[in-house]
Amino acid sequence: MHRTGNVVIDMEEQTKHLLLVDDNAEQVSAVINFCARSQWPYVEVETYDPTLGVPKADFNWGDFDLLLLDLNVGRKHHNGLEWLRLMQQSAALPTTIILAEVVTAAIRNDAATAGAKAVIDKLELSPRKFREIASLIGPTERGVTDKRSSDSGAPDLDQTLVNPSDISSRLQRVAASETKHDGLSDDTPIPGYRLLKKMRGSGIAQIFVAEQLGGENNIVVLKALRLNDGISDAMQRRFTREYRYIESINHPSVVNVFETGLTDEFAYIAMEYCPHGTLVDLIDQGITAEDTISFVKQIAAGLGAVHLHGISHRDIKPANCLLRTPKRVVLADFGIAKDERTMQALTSDDDFFGTLFYTSPEQLKGAEGDARGDLYSLGIMMYQMLSGSLPYASKGLRSLIHAHINEPLPPLPEAVARYQSVVDGLTEKDPDKRTQSTKDLLAALEVIG
Repeated sequence: MHRTGNVVIDMEEQTKHLLLVDDNAEQVSAVINFCARSQWPYVEVETYDPTLGVPKADFNWGDFDLLLLDLNVGRKHHNGLEWLRLMQQSAALPTTIILAEVVTAAIRNDAATAGAKAVIDKLELSPRKFREIASLIGPTERGVTDKRSSDSGAPDLDQTLVNPSDISSRLQRVAASETKHDGLSDDTPIPGYRLLKKMRGSGIAQIFVAEQLGGENNIVVLKALRLNDGISDAMQRRFTREYRYIESINHPSVVNVFETGLTDEFAYIAMEYCPHGTLVDLIDQGITAEDTISFVKQIAAGLGAVHLHGISHRDIKPANCLLRTPKRVVLADFGIAKDERTMQALTSDDDFFGTLFYTSPEQLKGAEGDARGDLYSLGIMMYQMLSGSLPYASKGLRSLIHAHINEPLPPLPEAVARYQSVVDGLTEKDPDKRTQSTKDLLAALEVIG
């Protein structure tokens, strides 16, 4: 059991249990773990080694909510659909998804006939896919699923697959997107504010530049969550919890929050408007080594204050580092922050891809992560600012996750090589060997001068 304020949460009841049957489980499970956690707050992914053969009739299927079965289980003269037919004969299986590297209409039809709910290209797994998978699981009890008729046809999820080659362009679009908020009048649905411009959507939340009517702060940023039947009470609590995280911190490198409120239509947070954009804009233009170190020190100072409150940000990236002035950066967007517990992200697929470039190996492997994960993300940012590029920018989704977990960063350019030891310390794959605190980081930078 887990207690949050006055609410007691049964962790086992909240946890989704996934079983992966794949001969390349190490790489695939990392992708599944990360994507699934964007949909469900608590996830456990177990793997089954297909070299052991088809699971026996007494296998503990009732422990799992979802079976992810590779079409090619890695055994000669075997495939996942044959396994599925055999297993269906002796047990009630959880909702079953077939993972394939090539998806055709024939494979989808064969999968539906065998009892699978859907076929997904495992090279293009994404949070969007897991939102659709969640709808397939439905409200049934763990280990009990509906049998599909042979002529029902598995749903065609391939129409929404994410192309890994779009990752870089998605990141740039997320960071740079600012569109006019058309059709608004002074009669705004949020009393006391007039919406001026829609900046972007952040998953279920919308972000606006607004004028505070009769207030002292004048221009603010409003992060608004529309309240409707599609938004759960838990999601509303996570949204307002973001405000409480920031409110508890008073530091010049953390964005100021002025107000939180609730109307019949919206929950909202009013926070500081930083008119000079984000670090994404400066990185695109090119940042000097001197400015890079200044920004890293400011971010480290802000993170230090955050970590002292027992909070890890968990989404450190340039788009969440706002420019109060051209030389002063502040941390923002605590939508997936945590304090000793995992929370479901208030995020979209675009935000997911922007985040993935900076995510620590341990989080990609399914661990909750802690303050050291923030330091890893800052290390990737530091590398990017010093070199002008991301270390793994050319890789697709699966290869990108593999690189974060296994591959060293390319060396820094010779002109900034003196900072290599600092970057290496921040981006160590093993969190126990990584730079352990912002205090240690700042001390290392002082030594270099």
